[in-house]
This record gives sequence, C-alpha cells and structure tokens, in this order.
Amino acid sequence: MNKGFAHIILIVFGLLLSLMIVGFIFKQNGFTPPVPSDKPKSISDIFMFSPRECGLIIGYPREDQLGATVTTPIRIAGYANGCDWYLKDNSAGSVQVLDENGQVISQTYLLTIVQHRAFSPAYFDLELFVKPPQNKKGILLFTNNNEASPVVKRIPITFK
Repeated sequence: MNKGFAHIILIVFGLLLSLMIVGFIFKQNGFTPPVPSDKPKSISDIFMFSPRECGLIIGYPREDQLGATVTTPIRIAGYANGCDWYLKDNSAGSVQVLDENGQVISQTYLLTIVQHRAFSPAYFDLELFVKPPQNKKGILLFTNNNEASPVVKRIPITFK
C-alpha cells in the first residue's frame, strides 16, 4: 500500500515539474502574438492583444493611424472602460461623421454594446452608412453619455 501511494506522489510531482518546465521555456522564448489583418473579422480580432486602457478606445479604424482610410459603410469597433465613458441604456455614447470643416454629414449613431461582463470593458461594433464628402476627408466625433461632464473624442478619417 505504501509503494502505491509513493508511486502516485511521484507521478503528481513529475507532472507538476513538467508543467513548470514548459511554462519556463515559453516565458524564456517570449510569445509574439500574430499581427491582425488590416480589416478585422470580429471584435475579438481587434482587441485580442490590446491592453485595457482607460476611456474610449477605438480599435477600428485604428486611432494611431491619423487620417485612417475608410470605406462606406464605415466600420467602428472599440470599447469603453471608465474615465467618463460609462454605460447608459446599453450604450457607451454616440458617434457622428463630420466633414473636414466640422459640418455634420451623418445622423447620430449610438455606440451600442455588443459584449460586456461585470468589471470589464464594454465592447461596441457598428457600421455607419454615410455619403462621403466631396474632398474625401472627415472626422469621427465621439461623445460620451454624461451630460454633466461631456467628453468628446475626434478621429480624422479619409474616405477611399
């Protein structure tokens, strides 16, 4: 009976040691995530490897590409994660499209939440149907839900 117990202990110890070695090897080699394609298929493709920043984060079109080229309908995907961007009636705020001179060229679209869990970011994914302006340049104007403390975010775009 003691030999059987000792064998079980050795097997468990061996499995734990093996798992630790595999984890150490992966950590040492570093894991480089795949680069997402230019046009993501789903919201999880956009944020699979992004840090959870505070505020309104736009993943598509990419915020870091000033003057990002878009097609119509314009696909917008992102998340709200506090810092004056809170949920209200299943929405994280709204977005409008302006031309280069600041004239409104679209209706107001709600950033309707498509995925949310308690204590995590609230994700949205929508398409805007807009007729491109003559000069092909515009601005995405995002507004939060907080009338007492309004926050606006602007992202320049270029229509293809």
